[in-house]
Amino acid sequence: MSLIEQLYKPVKDEFIRSGLEGIAVDIDDTISATNAHWVRTLVSLLKNPEGLSPEDIISKYRYAKNVPYWASDDVEAYVQGQFLNEVNLMNYPVVDGALKGVRNLDQLIRVIAYITTRPERVARITSDWLTRQSFPPAKVIGIPKTELLKQGSIESRGQWKAAVLEYLYPQVMGIVDDNEDVLEHLSPTYKGKAYIFSEKALQLQYHFSTVLCPSWEHVVDEVRQTQTTIRPTT
Repeated sequence: MSLIEQLYKPVKDEFIRSGLEGIAVDIDDTISATNAHWVRTLVSLLKNPEGLSPEDIISKYRYAKNVPYWASDDVEAYVQGQFLNEVNLMNYPVVDGALKGVRNLDQLIRVIAYITTRPERVARITSDWLTRQSFPPAKVIGIPKTELLKQGSIESRGQWKAAVLEYLYPQVMGIVDDNEDVLEHLSPTYKGKAYIFSEKALQLQYHFSTVLCPSWEHVVDEVRQTQTTIRPTT
């Protein structure tokens, strides 16, 4: 039995017992404006020689980690140390349009999981944040410790997420995500759909169905046009 099966067979079995089929949603920068929060924080704390606004920095560099004049071990250690602080986890803002988008999505094809590369140890507080922000309730699946993943020959977050999606299919029929890394690890036989908020995805070729989505409205429109399965009865 593979590591992924060992870890997530109870989740899959519960979905099957409950008659649940639906879609997964990522957390950070898909519904939680985590990157925007840290860009604004670092603008207020550190040098910004280009004089860019937080919005312009995101447009130019996308993620705070890509900003060259913030590239230092001290900055990375500070962000990593604060990222999973419980106060921060409960107070990250919501991505514009995400709450309405997820609620509308949930009416078309049930949101049955939030699959995130946050550590599984913060799944509970992440669930609390989802409740506070009025997102539809669903299972939060976080990434296990690196040591455990290495035992299963899983070397990256994208590889882990792809393996979870493949194992949980067809109960989990796809994912909405901001990061295209997962696409590089999904097998050519994967039959689910990946709705990706990423310009880079335009330039990549995959053997499965990937949909580039500039907004949450676009995600909902795409699902409405392509899904024949409406919210399953339980």
